[in-house]
Amino acid sequence: MAKNYGSLVKEAIVLLDKYTASKHTTEDFTEDATKNLKGLEAQDKEFLIVVVSGCIEHKKLLDIVIDPFYAHNPKHIPKQHRSQLSVICYLTIFHLDDLGLQVYSNIVSCLDFRSMHTFLSFFFEHLTTWIQDEWTSMYNAEYVMAHWIDPLLRRRSKIETLLEKLEARERGERASPKTTEPVEFSFSKCKPHSPPQPTLSRPPEKHRAVPNSTYNIGKDVQILEENKQRNHQKMEDLLHEATTTSFRCANPQKSDNLEKVMYRMKEELDSKLKFNSGHRCQPSPVKKKWPVKLNSATILRQRALYDRKVEEELQRLETLAEGAHEPSSFNQWQKEMREKDQQERLAKIDQKHAEILLGQYEKIISRTKAVELKKKAARLKKEEASELTLKRDQRRLQEVNEKRDLVQQVSENCKKNSKEAKEMMMKFKQSVGKHATHCNTLFQSVTIICFGVPI
Repeated sequence: MAKNYGSLVKEAIVLLDKYTASKHTTEDFTEDATKNLKGLEAQDKEFLIVVVSGCIEHKKLLDIVIDPFYAHNPKHIPKQHRSQLSVICYLTIFHLDDLGLQVYSNIVSCLDFRSMHTFLSFFFEHLTTWIQDEWTSMYNAEYVMAHWIDPLLRRRSKIETLLEKLEARERGERASPKTTEPVEFSFSKCKPHSPPQPTLSRPPEKHRAVPNSTYNIGKDVQILEENKQRNHQKMEDLLHEATTTSFRCANPQKSDNLEKVMYRMKEELDSKLKFNSGHRCQPSPVKKKWPVKLNSATILRQRALYDRKVEEELQRLETLAEGAHEPSSFNQWQKEMREKDQQERLAKIDQKHAEILLGQYEKIISRTKAVELKKKAARLKKEEASELTLKRDQRRLQEVNEKRDLVQQVSENCKKNSKEAKEMMMKFKQSVGKHATHCNTLFQSVTIICFGVPI
């Protein structure tokens, strides 16, 4: 029978393509299919009906694997192979141990092995991840682990060898086909040609001598080198001038009004300072400042920075002298508002983090509750089943006792009736015997009367 499994699986795929849930029920469809299957043995018919009915019954379980597979491979696998994938997925989950690896390999080889290789690789790659999670959400987790996941994991190594064979077969078909090798025509052999005549070689040509400009430096290069040296000397002069002379800032002389304002501000700042109160810290160790040689670009940047700071300070003092307000209060308010915004932002982040943790905790609690409810429902069903089996056993025992009593009663009645029948038969035979003797005497008397001689 193992040799016919490939054709039987193909027949099951054809039957599964004909099934539509809106037009047929499972029982009617299987009965019609059984009637139409002619010329097959009883075991073959049973195998076909089991595969087709199993694929229809476990459609939701199989769709959990097949629908993401089509979403992951939209172009590689055609939609017409859905029934084929359903049958292979059903046989892999439920009947792999019953068929055996050799028969299962023959079935996979009879079908489209490229699709089978892609599908089985996808199935065993995601078996312990989201496929197990989806099955566990629909069915009992212990049942899924014991009856589906563990048997498939035990067979995984052998399935991987099968996948390697399918991959090797696919690579063999992808290899470039053999090209046609041309065969020479069998012409008659030509006569041998005469050896070619030697040609006279030409004398070697005279090459031009190397020009002197190759080894001499050109005028343009000399001019560029002179300009480079001149610019370098100019930069050294500027650097020496910058290091020896001080910066020429703006006029250091200040007006009387500006000096009064600056003196008043300095006194206010000094009055706020308290140098003699509190703990006196030790002075920081004096670090030796090593001289740093600055280049021209650094010197120019420092000069521009110093000029900009001096201009800003002068503008600020002039605005204060003209009656402008000190921006320290505004800066303090701005700093407080920024700190307040920062605290609010951190509070929102902490609140969001707490909400996420709370949501995760609620999700875990709901999941555990769902598992407990499922376990409780399974336990109740088991108890109901045990009660039903106990009642059925009691009812069967009662029926057996009633039948035994009835048989005993019938046997006793038969015994009594047989005794009465024997007595009636004896009486009847006695009456028949008496009647026979009377008839015999009467007959003897009649013969004597008629013939005078007894018979």
